[in-house]
Amino acid sequence: MTLRQSVETRLREQLPDLREVAGAASLDAVLGGRVSAPAAYVFREAQQASPNEGANFITQRIGVRLGVVLVVRNVRDPRQGDSSDEAEALSLQVRDALYGWAPAAEAEPLEYAGGRLVSMQNGFYFWMDSYTTATYWRAT
Repeated sequence: MTLRQSVETRLREQLPDLREVAGAASLDAVLGGRVSAPAAYVFREAQQASPNEGANFITQRIGVRLGVVLVVRNVRDPRQGDSSDEAEALSLQVRDALYGWAPAAEAEPLEYAGGRLVSMQNGFYFWMDSYTTATYWRAT
């Protein structure tokens, strides 16, 4: 199971009221695809390797940044202030589910890396939170 799939499973288990939890290839894929609300879409944003730490072998720390796009719908407020509050509440629920949890036995616990508004379109409000973790690659 990939790190992304582990995060999806965790969100499904911890936030059963979400209409959809799914993986995506990118932020553009989420914004350009069919969405439900409330929902969470998970994708790998970036991956960065640190230099080799070994002498007679190779050991690298691989940092992974995962994006969690939260989608809420707003039909009450034309300025989408209500949806901003709803997205913030959902973001806190996601944080409670993910922060400090390790998505795999060989992975470091997830840390919060920040969040931002990514779009307001077609009656939906899209907020993205980012989480980081790391694994180690080793070769002899």
